[in-house]
This record gives sequence, structure tokens and C-alpha cells, in this order.
Amino acid sequence: MKKIIRKGLYYATDWRIWYVVVLVGLIQMYPVAVSDGQDNSNQLPNSEELSNSINSSFDVRGIDVSHHNNEIDWAEVGLKKGSGQTHFCFMKATEGGDFIDKRFVHNWSEAKRHGIAKGAYHFYRPDIAPEIQAKNFIQNVWLSEGDFAPVLDFEVQGRNRRQHRHLTKNITKWLEIVEAAYGIKPIIYTNLHIYNQYIKGTPLDEYPIWASQYNTEQLIGFDDANVFFWQHSQTGKTAGIVGDVDHNVYLGTYLDLFKLKVKRSRENDG
Repeated sequence: MKKIIRKGLYYATDWRIWYVVVLVGLIQMYPVAVSDGQDNSNQLPNSEELSNSINSSFDVRGIDVSHHNNEIDWAEVGLKKGSGQTHFCFMKATEGGDFIDKRFVHNWSEAKRHGIAKGAYHFYRPDIAPEIQAKNFIQNVWLSEGDFAPVLDFEVQGRNRRQHRHLTKNITKWLEIVEAAYGIKPIIYTNLHIYNQYIKGTPLDEYPIWASQYNTEQLIGFDDANVFFWQHSQTGKTAGIVGDVDHNVYLGTYLDLFKLKVKRSRENDG
């Protein structure tokens, strides 16, 4: 009888240990897994019709792409006119300390060849020093006059308290290094959750914002932000691209658009 009781206690203790391990793991992953934090309760169903409706309401429209969009027929993208015309494209260049998007160089040159205004973004990793990440971007992206300012994709918070505690300081460091290299204030791509927690009411509020928010007819919650771009759909359709592509619109004036573009070229310095 004692053996049975002890065995039962052993399994109960073993079960509790595994429960704690799983719970701790989920808590650590939480900031990354739910970084978007968008409340979809009052939003409309995601649809191509809604995306097209928003696009047609704005004069300047664009897309953003990465290697996930596979091979793109840029000639086809550049041919489309009217309400479906693509005026600009942001493309992933780098991530973390050493990742380079495998399609960046090709996409960059082809977008230029077909007359599409272009910009490059870096996906920020909270677990890697900002100086290393800034160097990765600067060494791989050579902006020319007329290109958009560099973009920092800020949408994850990290996996532990230490990363959270230093996140704003490290993000600021990346922005300062990149601004010094290109001579223009970078753009921050982010979502409402990150904006409210790390940007609103801080010095980061001074940077141009590219806001991500889907399935709604208008941008909500960024009232006091310097928002110039709105990524309103992840399931848009564009000629020349197979499958879904992110759709964006420009919210500012043509004068603002000029201010967001590089004034001098940064050549490859080796």
C-alpha cells in the first residue's frame, strides 16, 4: 500500500513539474508570440474587397515584400495603372546581426528599373546588440537620392525582462547609428500594441511611423502619432506577385513624402 501511495505522489509531483516548465516557457514566449496585440473584436472581416476599397481612397499606394513573396514579376507590378497602381515598395533587407534577405538585391534593382519608389527595412531582434544590427543594415543597403528613409521593423518585444527593460534604449541606439550613416531620420514600422507600450510619449514618438493595422476601414489608436504609412492588409493582391502581399497607403502630403526621402546618395564604402 505504501508503494502505491508513494508512486502516486511521484507521478503527481512529476506532473506538477512539467506543468510549471510548460507555463514558464509560455510566459517567456508570450511577448514574441502576441507582439501584434491588435484588438480584432470591432474589426471587419479580412477581404480583398476591403483592401481594394482602402487603396482606391488614397492617391499613393504601395506594397512591402520579402523572400516570402518568392519571385516577383516587377515589369507586371510596374505596368498596373489606376486604383491598383503600385507607387512604392518597401522590401526586407536585413534581420538581426547577420541575416540578409536572399531576394533583396534583386528586388531592389528591379523596383528601380521599373520606376517604383523603394525603401529598405531591417527586422529588429531584441536579443542582439543594436550596434551589430545597425552594422548589418548599413553594410548591405546603399540608398540613393529619392529612396525612402531606412525603416526599422519594430514588432517584437523580446523573450525576457532584461530585453524588455533595455528595448527602448537599444531601439534608440539603432536609430541614431543609422540616421548618422544616411543623414535622414529613419521610419519606424510597428503595431498599436508596441506603439502604446514603447513609443507613445517617449522620444521615439518623434520618428515617422509606418503603422500596421488590418481589417478596419480606418486607422485606429494612432491619433497623436506621426503616421505616414498604413499597412492595412496582409492579403492583398497585386499583378506580378503570386499569392498574398501586404498592401499599404501613404497618409501624408506630397511635401511630407519629399521629406521622407533621402537627399544624398550613400555609396558602397566597402
